[in-house]
Amino acid sequence: SDEHHIDVPLTVAPGSVIEVDLVRVDRTPASASGAAEYVELGNLGPTSLTTLHISAPTGEQPHVSERGLPAGMHREHAVANGRETWTYALGPTDLPPREWDGVAGTVQFPLVGISTIPAWSTVARELGAGIDRQIAAGPPAWPAEIATTPTLETARAITQWVRGHVRLHGLAPDDTAFRAATPADVLAGRASDRLSIAALTCALLRRAGLRAEVALTLRGLAEPGLASFELETPVVRAKIGGSDVWIDPVHEHVPVGRLAKELHGRRVLVLGDTPAPLVTTPSTSAAENELRELRTFDAPPTGFVNVTEVDRATGDLAVVARDRFAGAAAARAADLASRRYTGELVSFVGPSSDIDAHAETTLVLRGTHRGASQRDR
Repeated sequence: SDEHHIDVPLTVAPGSVIEVDLVRVDRTPASASGAAEYVELGNLGPTSLTTLHISAPTGEQPHVSERGLPAGMHREHAVANGRETWTYALGPTDLPPREWDGVAGTVQFPLVGISTIPAWSTVARELGAGIDRQIAAGPPAWPAEIATTPTLETARAITQWVRGHVRLHGLAPDDTAFRAATPADVLAGRASDRLSIAALTCALLRRAGLRAEVALTLRGLAEPGLASFELETPVVRAKIGGSDVWIDPVHEHVPVGRLAKELHGRRVLVLGDTPAPLVTTPSTSAAENELRELRTFDAPPTGFVNVTEVDRATGDLAVVARDRFAGAAAARAADLASRRYTGELVSFVGPSSDIDAHAETTLVLRGTHRGASQRDR
């Protein structure tokens, strides 16, 4: 990525006007199919007037979509001199109440999007062809310890092998211009971005005889009628036994067949030549995500009580439990014990390494302040 972040201290007084000039030059277009963009209005702060002007050549057949525009907002649409233009004028606004960590894709501000890309299938074919070219240019060596059988067990073995051999270095797809590294280069470097790791996982799944494609979650206007490149998290969709199996190629504690909780019910674009590239990831029910706590209190003849706590988590909560106690498990357990019970940690047993099973943790503590007993004299 050529993108840089610069922090500059400013000395301003209340009422000052700050102007920001952002210039971005694209050396290579994100897509040969067209361009896409969306703008949120009134999301930066209270304004007295917000004006948006959109212009595109009529030959590009631009599509415009609007969401959450207030009633009475002034808009103009005109076609002249080979260009199509839209002008929006939004009067005085204040920041609306914002829901942090809300459902992805929820429109919280007035929003206008424009795209000159004909359809989502065009984007899917173009990006899918790019993934296929990179796989062909540098195919991965097959791990000798994994059987080449088109089964769920093989998919699990491939996913765990990739997670154990390649570290995520954090670049997002838009930072790499949607160009994945070759699987061979990913394995040689042992660290890469999510898009390249997803392509590596797909390459190995295909070598095992399974159909697999990279899929990208969408943000902004994730709707069928406005194709765009507002793409986020790469995941993998495989076809195993006639069913779609979703795979997170990076998160070590998410089982094959599930996605991380923030990716549930999300619009995704499946890359490749597929009849329906725009799909929604599976959601889960409350019954699939349970946390049960069993606390046993042992009161001595005199003194503070001893406690044994057994937590059993399933689904997304099992992933959270394994994330919590990964690495420095003993230190985290001691911290949890001190905050919850203010007692002495005697022993701790963390979740098993089998990510397809429930996650069970056991804390044994002595002399907690949850209760006390005193011998009568």
